[in-house]
Amino acid sequence: MEEMSFTIVNNDGIEVKCDVLSIINDEEDKTYLLYTDYILNDNNEYNVYVSQLIKDEDNFILEEIDNLDLIPGFQEIYEDVKKQLAIHNW
Repeated sequence: MEEMSFTIVNNDGIEVKCDVLSIINDEEDKTYLLYTDYILNDNNEYNVYVSQLIKDEDNFILEEIDNLDLIPGFQEIYEDVKKQLAIHNW
């Protein structure tokens, strides 16, 4: 996958660069992103987020996903992504 990044503004109003780790498309033409901000959590692992990508006129909105079971093949992709990130977290 080609490297893709984007910038978000977090809850504290700070711009944070995020990298896309995986893109998942389902049968209903919904697109989901797995991405990280490379911030370590309490388990010393990088935060990994999952959001639905929604086009809104000229912009994109990341909508938080409440039920990860709705994303086809999510668990396998997520575990693979976590392993890849662990390799880079030394």
